[in-house]
Amino acid sequence: MKIVQPFDRKELSGDGSGTDFATAGNKPKTISAGLVIQDDKEEDLRNLFAVAEATTTTGDPVVYTVSDRFCQALNIRQVIFVDSINANEADGLRAWNVSFTLRDASSIAAQREERAEGKLNEDNAPVDGETNITTKDPRKVAEAART
Repeated sequence: MKIVQPFDRKELSGDGSGTDFATAGNKPKTISAGLVIQDDKEEDLRNLFAVAEATTTTGDPVVYTVSDRFCQALNIRQVIFVDSINANEADGLRAWNVSFTLRDASSIAAQREERAEGKLNEDNAPVDGETNITTKDPRKVAEAART
């Protein structure tokens, strides 16, 4: 298993020798995993592919909780399947090599951003061109829309 932490940093020096860069935040960690499944365990292979392909009723990938110590050491608690899942026959063995990629579905960086955005918008202040309507009364809604 291999875990990668991508950084979204752009060099700003162009053709010069400067060292300036812009940061767009840390991206979610990715986990590359592989395993061997014996060829008499067809059901295991089928089930793994079904798990990778699973979606919610809204079409989003299913989020899985991870119990692996390596992932937990890097604060990865929930993952989704991304990119691909691959299976090929293992040379000289009666088995399949299976590899797949997972992505952190609840990265710490993303949680911090969500909390920060929530705190910035807690007062529920209207943005330019918007009006907050806090009633269901049709007359009051119409009145607020006119202002």
